[in-house]
Formats: sequence, C-alpha cells, structure tokens
Amino acid sequence: MLANKTVKIIYAGLFTALTAAGAFIKIPLPPVPVTLQTFFTILAGAILPPRYAFTCQAAYLLLGLAGLPVFALGGGLAYVLQPSFGYLLSLPLAAWLAAVLNRQFNLKKSLHFFLWINVLTAIVILVIGTFWLFISLECFSGAAISLQKVVFSGLLLFVPGELLKSVIASYIAVQYFKRIEKPGIL
Repeated sequence: MLANKTVKIIYAGLFTALTAAGAFIKIPLPPVPVTLQTFFTILAGAILPPRYAFTCQAAYLLLGLAGLPVFALGGGLAYVLQPSFGYLLSLPLAAWLAAVLNRQFNLKKSLHFFLWINVLTAIVILVIGTFWLFISLECFSGAAISLQKVVFSGLLLFVPGELLKSVIASYIAVQYFKRIEKPGIL
C-alpha cells in the first residue's frame, strides 16, 4: 500500500492522466481501436488501493463524458453511443477488482499472482466491452451483426495484446513494490 493519503491522491491523479494519454497511443481497428488505456487501468489496479484505483478510472471516465477529448475518439456525453464505450465503462470496475484481488491474494507481491489477477482484469474489460459493442451495434447503429463476429472483433482479436499488457504491467508492479515501496509501509 502507499504511504499516506496525499501520495495516494497524487498516484490516482497520475493514473488518470496516464489513462487519458493511453487513449492516444492507438492502433485504429474497426470497430474498436487498440489503445493503452487498459494497460494503465490494469497497472492502477496492481499498485493503488481499491478506492483510489476505482476513483482514478472513474475520474477519467467523467472527464471524457464532461466533454474533454480524452477518449480515443473524442469525448462528450454522445460518446455513450460509441460501440467502444463499454470498454471505457468497465475501467473503474476493472481497476477496483484488480486492486481488491491484489490486496487479498497477492500479499507477497509475486509476478505469478500479479499476472493471474491482471489477466482476469483484462478479461473483465473485454467481456463488458464486447457486451456493450454487441448491444451498441444491434440497437444504436441498426447494423445486423452476428454474435460470433462481435466476439471475434471485440474480444478474441484483443486477447494477445491484453496478455502482453498484463505481463508488462505485472512486471512493473513487482518492480514498483521492490524498489519504490519501503518495507514496513505495506
């Protein structure tokens, strides 16, 4: 855990900004671009306590919905109608879940446990995002699309990248707890 409330708030703000920056590091794929938003969400869940992990991702979501162009394709309330909005909607829950699981089961801060928890977090993001993608394409756009195609383009296509992000985030988290956090503060 982080040392004090001020440090936790600073880290949460940093992860909010990093998630926003991650939206602009993207590979445009239809209907959902590959970005680094999920990487910073997973890393926030690995490092921050649950309340702060949730808060930093909720703040990111609210900033975008308020109109700041922090999402991969802009911002504003109309973004709710974007096929990719479900992935964004899942970020606060995913960060919170990762933080809770890391605090509960990863007491030794091992790479193995971080990896399992981070992969689970990525799966949560992909499942919620894919569900929203299907609903969005069916209801909002009027496009007839098969569930199989949505699962491929909204979930399976992203699995290799999310696994890589999970591995890198796990390694960074382990290094963080080895080097940044002082013994006795945890």
